[in-house]
Amino acid sequence: MRKEEVVEHIRSAFGGSRCPPPGRIVYDSSGSHAEAQQVARHFGGRDWGDVDSKSILAYDDAADASAALSFMSPEGFRYYLPAFLLFILEQEEKAGLIAASTISKLAPWSDPDDEQMTRFCNERLVQFSDMERQAIVQFLQYTREHDTGSLSGEELDRALQYWKSFRQG
Repeated sequence: MRKEEVVEHIRSAFGGSRCPPPGRIVYDSSGSHAEAQQVARHFGGRDWGDVDSKSILAYDDAADASAALSFMSPEGFRYYLPAFLLFILEQEEKAGLIAASTISKLAPWSDPDDEQMTRFCNERLVQFSDMERQAIVQFLQYTREHDTGSLSGEELDRALQYWKSFRQG
């Protein structure tokens, strides 16, 4: 599969998504969590299609873009994920830590010592439509096939196995 086909499938699959209300972009909108508020200010109210590579790199200069998805609510994660997927595809040489972090968030989480975090992380993964799931699978397959060794093969495989399971189940 060509990169352009994966990009088009992501754009098509997520194209009709609606932006969550400002208070539902991050998991803590109380104002007491500085990183969450920074994510809300940078991304909140913006169409995911307008969050381009330049915008993600600008956020990365001001904060840590690789952590941005960590602070998003399940709604914010679902809505802004395609911007990060496109960034990774379009900026392969600059994506590094952002790519690794994004892919790790696409793999199921399991921490027997922290059931609340496990539930929160996995809640973000179940809200996607079939078309969005297919786009994520295509992204992961493309990334797996074209990775130059900079990403964790184990993490990629776990994520890919998880997302492919929806097609079988």
